[in-house]
Amino acid sequence: MIRKALAVVFCFFLSSNLIFGAQAAVKSGSSCKKINQTSGSGSNKFTCKKVNNKLVWVSTPAASPMGSALNPVPMGESFRVGEFTYRIDSIEFGLDKEICENNSFNEGCTFDNNFNAIVDPNSTIYWAGVTLTATNKSSEIAKPGSLYIKTFSLVLPSGQLLGSDIFAFGGNDFSEVQVIPGGSGTGKIFFQIPKTIKSLKSILVIRDRASLLDVKDYYFKLEW
Repeated sequence: MIRKALAVVFCFFLSSNLIFGAQAAVKSGSSCKKINQTSGSGSNKFTCKKVNNKLVWVSTPAASPMGSALNPVPMGESFRVGEFTYRIDSIEFGLDKEICENNSFNEGCTFDNNFNAIVDPNSTIYWAGVTLTATNKSSEIAKPGSLYIKTFSLVLPSGQLLGSDIFAFGGNDFSEVQVIPGGSGTGKIFFQIPKTIKSLKSILVIRDRASLLDVKDYYFKLEW
C-alpha cells in the first residue's frame, strides 16, 4: 500500500511539472499546435495564430477596461460613475478674469483704484476650468459634484494629482448643480494651476468615495 501511495504521489508531481513546464514554454513567437488556442490571462495572455504559414504564440493582452488609467473615457463620451454618468465637454485655460469678476476674493485677484475686482498681475497661479455634463441615474435628486462623494483632479507631468479648488466661486459652479432623476446638469470645475507648471497630462481623474470601503478612480481623456 505504501509503494502504491508513493507511486500515485510521484505521478501527480510528474504531471504537475509537465503542465507547468508546458506553460513556461509559452512565449511570443514560439510554436503552438491549435489555431486560436489561448494561454495565460490579462497582460500575459497569448493566442495561437498563423504567421508566415506557421502556428506561433502571439501576445494578445486583454484590453484595459474603459475608465482605467490605460483606457481613459474619450472626451465627449458619457461614462457611469456611481449614480451618475459623466461627460467631459471641454477644458478652458486662462479663466482668471471670469474668476475674479465672480468673486474678488478668489485666489489671484485684487482691486484696482476704483475697487473693481481685477486679475492680480503678480499672481503665481492661473485658472482653468473643466466643463462636465452629468445625468442622474438614481431615483432621487442629487448633486453630481458633491464634494463629500466625488473629487476631481488634473494630473501634473510628474503624475501627481492637482485637485479642484473647492473654495473657488465662478460661473455655473458644478459643485452646486442639482439634478432630478433622469435629468442632466452641466457646470464647471475650477483648478488653480501654478504658473511654474508648463504642461499637464491630458487626464481628469474622478474619485468616487460613495463607499468608504471601496473608493474607486475613473480616468477621462482631455483634449485642448
